[in-house]
Amino acid sequence: KLTINVSDAIGYIDTDLEERELLLQVPIDQLENFNLPAMSKVRELKGDTMLDLTAFNIVPGEEKLTVYTSDRATLNRSFWTVAPTKYPDLKSTVHVPLDFVKALVKLRSRFQEGSLEISDRYIRAIHDGAELYSKLVAVERPVDFAITVSSCWPDGKPNKKLLVPIPDGLSEALDKAAVLADKKDDVELRIADGELVVSTKSAKGQFSETLEMKGKHANIDKVFSTELIQRALPHVDRMYIGPRALIMFGPLRYSVFISARFH
Repeated sequence: KLTINVSDAIGYIDTDLEERELLLQVPIDQLENFNLPAMSKVRELKGDTMLDLTAFNIVPGEEKLTVYTSDRATLNRSFWTVAPTKYPDLKSTVHVPLDFVKALVKLRSRFQEGSLEISDRYIRAIHDGAELYSKLVAVERPVDFAITVSSCWPDGKPNKKLLVPIPDGLSEALDKAAVLADKKDDVELRIADGELVVSTKSAKGQFSETLEMKGKHANIDKVFSTELIQRALPHVDRMYIGPRALIMFGPLRYSVFISARFH
């Protein structure tokens, strides 16, 4: 039997695998329903006192589970559809250590035909004698991620109709901008009259490139991190620049909200 424990005792709920209340048990292949690799791509926040910002947060709902990860600068969200009868006792948010999720991504092929268990104290993946487990993160005052998501949209009202296709050439333009960007890797995204202008200016020089937009988008001008946008681009195909964030949606019910930088 192979057992891998990826949790740290500090900051986590104590657990006894023999004494637990099982809240959710599903086949691991149901993880194909959402973009697990994209959800696990967040920057490590060492010593952060808000432990849910260093966790994989599973929020129960009537018809689906909503999953959030964040590193303050970005907020990833995905929906995981599981039959309600599968988790009748899952009443509150479960906070899973990101290290567990990253380990599961790496070992996915080993556990692909196994099952995932979440109890009131731990999470584990099991298959054919192998076991990957971790204690859950204890969070006293959870962040209300749903409110954070709403605040990224105009007037605080989510509206997917505002999304437009990501312009061709955006990734290449960001690569060029990153060469001249300062240490903060700032890039300005300006939408005007159906065009997206990608630009940056630093002591190294300046860069600007204009891309054609498809679809209607209000004129706006915001500054973002090139690194954070590039991290999201392989997983998304639509975007909207809101008053506080760059909103990007992709397949597998994945979306990411990247905070604008204010100077």
